[in-house]
Amino acid sequence: MRMNIKPVIFFDWDGTIGDSMALCLGEVRLALRRIGHGEVDEELIRACNGPTHEQSVGVLGLDPAVGPAFIRERIRAEQELIPELLQVYPGSRDMLECLSRRATLAIASNGQQAYILRSLEVTGMAHYFARVQAAIPGKTKPDILKMLIDELQPTHAVMVGDRATDFEAGRSCQLPLYCARYGYGDESEWAMADYQADSVQELCGQLQTWLDTIGA
Repeated sequence: MRMNIKPVIFFDWDGTIGDSMALCLGEVRLALRRIGHGEVDEELIRACNGPTHEQSVGVLGLDPAVGPAFIRERIRAEQELIPELLQVYPGSRDMLECLSRRATLAIASNGQQAYILRSLEVTGMAHYFARVQAAIPGKTKPDILKMLIDELQPTHAVMVGDRATDFEAGRSCQLPLYCARYGYGDESEWAMADYQADSVQELCGQLQTWLDTIGA
């Protein structure tokens, strides 16, 4: 396979580009109503934004027996609510426009493929990304990132995210780690990264500095 002549910037989606907390709250509540489940504490629902849908069954403390029905209804609710509730962080479009001129952009996410693709369609951002990879059953995020690196074979690459799983994946592949502190992680997770940004604009500047450093 031919080596990628451009550096690659791997982005997480939720909490990095996509501001999906309102969507998460809406879809989980709707899915719970549809399976006849009672109200769940909001903090538990917020904690579902990041883990896979399968993991969220445990986060919410649901009976495993209702897990498949909950996941099915969450996916259905998610698709219905994306146009209404999904947002992107201010400045994200300008950042992607700027960086895409100098690097290959890719997404490595724990979200469902249908969710990521629909999100990119609704936000009009699909054309910025050369490769989009969502969760794969039985594979960890480090597994997914390694798969993408083997496929794209970049000469240089970085990982950008907001949660521990993003940084664990990047570290396992020996990539520089850039943290979106405006996302959904906490201080202990953000401390895992090499660089931290409090806004999309600051993150864009840091990534441009990295591109300058490698001569891209």
